[in-house]
Amino acid sequence: MTMKYANFTLSRALRQLGRLETNLGEKRALLERALPHRKEALALAERLEPYFYWNVGGHRSGVGQLKGELSAFEKDSEKRKTILEEAISDKEYGSQLFIKDLQRFGKTGGETVVWWAEVAISQYSRGELLNSLYELTHNEQHQRRAIKAFEETVDSFQKANRVTNIAECYWKLARGYDTLHEHLKAAENFDMTSSKYEQAAEKITQLKGFYQNHASYMEAWSEIEKARHHHERQEYGSAREHFEKAADLHKPLKQWSYLASNYAAWAKLEQAEELSRGEQDEEARKSFEQTSGLFDETRKSIQSQLDKIENADEKRMATNMLKATETRHEYCKARIAVEEAKILDKKGDHYSSSEKYGSAAETFERISQRQDSEQEKREIQFIFTLSRAWQKMTMAEAEASPALYAEASVLFEQVREYVPSEKTKMLVLGHSRFCKALEAGTEFADTRDQALHAAAVQHLASASNYYMKADFQTASEYAKATKLLFDAYAYMDNAEKEKAPDKKAKLYVVIERVLQTSAGSYTKAEHPEKREQMLKLLEKAKEEQELAASMTEALHVPSIVSATTAFASPTPTKEEAVGSERFEHADIQANLIVRQKEIRVGESLSLEVELVNAGKGPAQLIKINEVIPQGFELLEKPDTYRVEDSYINMKGKRLDPLKVEELRLVLKPKALGTFSLKPTILYLDENGKYKSHEPEPVAITVKELGVKGWLKGER
Repeated sequence: MTMKYANFTLSRALRQLGRLETNLGEKRALLERALPHRKEALALAERLEPYFYWNVGGHRSGVGQLKGELSAFEKDSEKRKTILEEAISDKEYGSQLFIKDLQRFGKTGGETVVWWAEVAISQYSRGELLNSLYELTHNEQHQRRAIKAFEETVDSFQKANRVTNIAECYWKLARGYDTLHEHLKAAENFDMTSSKYEQAAEKITQLKGFYQNHASYMEAWSEIEKARHHHERQEYGSAREHFEKAADLHKPLKQWSYLASNYAAWAKLEQAEELSRGEQDEEARKSFEQTSGLFDETRKSIQSQLDKIENADEKRMATNMLKATETRHEYCKARIAVEEAKILDKKGDHYSSSEKYGSAAETFERISQRQDSEQEKREIQFIFTLSRAWQKMTMAEAEASPALYAEASVLFEQVREYVPSEKTKMLVLGHSRFCKALEAGTEFADTRDQALHAAAVQHLASASNYYMKADFQTASEYAKATKLLFDAYAYMDNAEKEKAPDKKAKLYVVIERVLQTSAGSYTKAEHPEKREQMLKLLEKAKEEQELAASMTEALHVPSIVSATTAFASPTPTKEEAVGSERFEHADIQANLIVRQKEIRVGESLSLEVELVNAGKGPAQLIKINEVIPQGFELLEKPDTYRVEDSYINMKGKRLDPLKVEELRLVLKPKALGTFSLKPTILYLDENGKYKSHEPEPVAITVKELGVKGWLKGER
């Protein structure tokens, strides 16, 4: 037993030294020395006390913890994967032994709170290791295992009555579901996180404001996840509403208010996309211009805050978002060009429309080349290829060019590699087949080649079928009507060639029926103006020149489907619900309590400083700087600490998680004016890392002595 404890103690000491070591090489060496001693302690525990499940589980979990920490130093991805898998297995088995020990003896009551907390801590670290394994492998199953681990951790922390830890677990669950694009489940867990922080605010009054801010931040993230859910389904109106709520929730938050303009920009972008798909082109163009301005505002807001951000994960996110704002600004400029292209096309200026589509495509291509993630590249590549397709199509209209229609068809065919949904895939395939029909139809108008007629009719039937699968009934009807129109043209050709009057008359009866059916389909396709065109076509058809002109009219690209209907605007992927990492280590928060904010010369001011450790690790308090502002003198100081110049020496006082340290000072003003109490708390976390915290400053106004004071001779 002595050897077991000796190995355990040595391993723990080496691990603690490793955590304090700043040199990465030395840190790794210390952890590598610690691991075999912990393994030896485990082996001895399994041999000497195999049924003391709690101790065996603790050693097994400890071995897993060391392996997990060492995995971060391994550069070979396969070796790192193996180490992580071993660490996760050790952690899981250790937790099972913990629970087996508690269940075996039926332990209940207050004494189990501490034990269940230990179980939860082990489960939580397993969830973190599984997250690391997912980041390494991108295997969705590892993320789902991490989610299961955090769900188990919630249950254990509930038994331990640790509300703040439960909140952190729900936060991890929400982020896990976000990674899997299960945004409604993510929103549900962010709501649970918000609720738990509200409970914590009521339970720990010294951290009430701190936790209420986090509750609002989590509520905002629930709205963001709902917005993402609707965005991915191109339900832009609903997405806009949720982004607007997220922006409003960010505005009063001191730590995250600088991001409010970002979510306001996304709300405006969703509105622009909705207007675009509703063929409100001019309104959409203006909305994209406004969005561009909001993203520019976001860039300035993030830039002004970047140097003030202390949390490493938040700084990383803000840096990524700063880069993204420029891309989003460019995206809006390209979308403005697309809307202008649509406007020009409707006016019949196909050449200018094609130029605008080309300009937009060039911008989208530049954006695509700068994207980091594969998802972002695919999203922009999709829009880029669509823009090229519409560029070719509008130029084909301008030049009545079968070759350009063919190129547009190929581009629509290619774009299906990047489509975000099956519905969109069917839509672009419908466009591809319609272009093929226009290619064949344009040649048929010149040649009257029946083979080309047959090809045009076949492609129109195919286009109609794809539009139907995409749930675009009007587009399907339009393609069907155009197919019938081609049939009518073929009959007209035959009628013109027919010499026998009776046969010619019969053909015109058939033509009339076909045109009437075509007119009905155009009406269903919400193009009633085509009906009159169809009914007058018989008269026009008797003259060859007018027949060709009417056919050219019919070959115009249908306006029943917006050019941007298939567009899928980029997903806001750079935004992350960061911040939970701060709780992994010591995190000091402070409150300044002043009963009077207006005093007179000669009066004393009582100042209370509440220090609370909101993190999981113990803090070592170093000093409180600038606690005595210029213009004041100290009358009374805390009994246990020294005051040196304008700071309080905290003598390395240890402050455990969720513990409070209170200090009281009495100050006396020496001058008139308004003074700001703005101290800085300096401390070390459990890893020996220097940290600081600045509480919300308090303004104190010092006035002249009142009349009564003068009468009493107080000067």
